[in-house]
Amino acid sequence: MSQKEPIEYLEKLVELRKEMKLSQRDVANIFFGRVRYDTVGSWEGKKDRPPRNKPPETRREQWKKYMRRGLLLDADPDTFFEIWDYVMVKLWDWEPLSEAEKRELFPTQLLRRPPLDRPRRPENLIGREDQLTWLDKALQPGRVVALIGLGGMGKSYLAAETIWRLFPHEGPSPRFPDGLIWLDFYANPKVEMALGKIAKRFDNEIDFANPQDAAQNALSGRRVLLLLDGTENADGDLRQILDIAGSCGVLLTSRRKSDATKVGAEWRNLAALPGDEGVALLDEWAGAAGKEPDVAAEIVDLVGGLPLAIRLAGGYLKSGGEGRTMADFRDQLQDTPLKALHHGERQRDSVPILLERSLAQVSDTGHDILSLTGALALHWFPDTVVAFSLDLQPEQMRRAWDELVNYGLLDRVEGWYQLSHVLVYHYVYEKLPAADDKIERLVAAYIGLTGQEESHKFDWFAFQYIHYIALAIICEERQAWSQIIDLAGAIDEYFDLQGYWFDRLEINQQALKACREIRDRGSEGAWLGNLG
Repeated sequence: MSQKEPIEYLEKLVELRKEMKLSQRDVANIFFGRVRYDTVGSWEGKKDRPPRNKPPETRREQWKKYMRRGLLLDADPDTFFEIWDYVMVKLWDWEPLSEAEKRELFPTQLLRRPPLDRPRRPENLIGREDQLTWLDKALQPGRVVALIGLGGMGKSYLAAETIWRLFPHEGPSPRFPDGLIWLDFYANPKVEMALGKIAKRFDNEIDFANPQDAAQNALSGRRVLLLLDGTENADGDLRQILDIAGSCGVLLTSRRKSDATKVGAEWRNLAALPGDEGVALLDEWAGAAGKEPDVAAEIVDLVGGLPLAIRLAGGYLKSGGEGRTMADFRDQLQDTPLKALHHGERQRDSVPILLERSLAQVSDTGHDILSLTGALALHWFPDTVVAFSLDLQPEQMRRAWDELVNYGLLDRVEGWYQLSHVLVYHYVYEKLPAADDKIERLVAAYIGLTGQEESHKFDWFAFQYIHYIALAIICEERQAWSQIIDLAGAIDEYFDLQGYWFDRLEINQQALKACREIRDRGSEGAWLGNLG
C-alpha cells in the first residue's frame, strides 16, 4: 500500500468497514456518539473532514477506537499506522500518532516489532540509478557495502533512498526481517554509544564495561541492516561494530576510502553528477529561475558537478529576486577562484564560496537563526525553541525560515528544521557563532520543554536528547557552568530510565566538573553519587 495515494487509503477504510458488515449508521451510533449516518458518509467520501476535538470524547480517540475494535485492526499495527499517516495526517491534517500513543494502542505488538530507523527520504534525487541498482544487489545479509566520496557528493542521500526502497512499509524487509538500525555519526560520533544503541534497540541490558558484548548479543542470530552514516566522523574503532555484525548487512558512507578497505567492504566511489543530470538537479532547485540549459551547464561545470553545490546554487537563484539571472550568477562565479581550478578542486572549494555568497543575501534574523542551529546537533529541532531564544514576532520568524529553506541552507518538515548538510553545519558552526545570551535562552527553551506532561515528555526526549548533549558541550566550551548543571538535571532521569549509560556518564561528568568550577559542594556530592 505504501506507493498508493492518500485517497486510496480512505477507500481502504470503506472496504474494511464493509468487510466487517458495518453500515454507516452502525458506525455513527456505536463509535461516534450517534452523529448522523450521512456524516460518516461525508467523511468516507472526502466531502468533509472530522473535527479533531469534539467533547466529551475527542474525535481522535473515537477514530482510534473505531479502527481497532470496529475494523479489527487491533492485531495489525502496520495497516493501522499506514491508514493514520495517509488519511488522518495527509488528508485531514491531523497530528501524527506520537510514540506514546503507538505504545498505548499496541503495547504487545510493538515490543515485538523490529527496529525501523529510517532517515528522511530525500527530495529531488536526480540520476544515480546505476549506483542504486548496484546497492540493491550488493546489500545482502553478511556483507559490508560502502559508498565513498567527497563531502556534498550525495552519499547520505543515496543511502537514504536505498533504505526506503528496501523498507518501503512500516515494517521489516524480506531481505532483513529483523529490521534496520541507523547509526548517524554526524549527530553522535561515539562508537561506544552506537554499540549501546544497537543493544537497546533489542532491549538488551548494556554491560557498562563492555558494550560490544551487549551489542553482539543483540545482533546474534539476527539479520538486521546496519546503516553507518558518516563514518569519517566516528570517534572510536568501527571494527567494534563490524566485527559483531555476523549475518547482518552493513551499509556505510564515508569520505575516507580506508573506512571501506580496512574492513574488506565492497565499495564504490561516488563521482560528480554528469552534466545532464547536474543541469536537471539545478533546474529542480532553482525552479523558474533555472530555465537556461546552456548557462546551467556552465554553472554545473564551475561547481564541479557536486550535488550539494548545485543545490546551493539553485537556492541562490530561486531566492535572488528580480534582476538576478542565471547568466549574472554564472558571471559572478567566473569572477571567483573557481574558474582557475581543476574539476576536483572546484568540488572542494565550491561549497564555501556558495555559502559565503548566500549568507551575504540572508537577513539578520536568518543569520541569528543559523547561529543557533550551529549550537545544536545536526538533527531536527522545532521552530519554537529558536523563536523563544530570539524573542521575535511570528511574522519575522516566518520570513526568515522561508528564506533559509529557499536558499537550501535548512530542510523543513511541518515546523521542524535541520541544517541541510554536514558541510553547511560545520561552516555555520565556525563562521556564525551564537552570542552567549542567545545560547543561554536556547538552553532555557530546552529546559522549559522538559516540564511538559509525562505522556509527552518521553517522546520529546526520545527525539531531542541529542540536542541536550550538544548544548552541554558548547556550554562547557564557553564555561557556562550553571547551564550545564541545568541541562544535566533535565535529561539525567531519561538517560537513567532508558539505560543510556554512556550518554548519562558523559553528561554527569560534565555536571560534576561544572559544580567543581563554581564550588557548589552540595550539588557536587549529588553528581558524585550518580557516578557511583
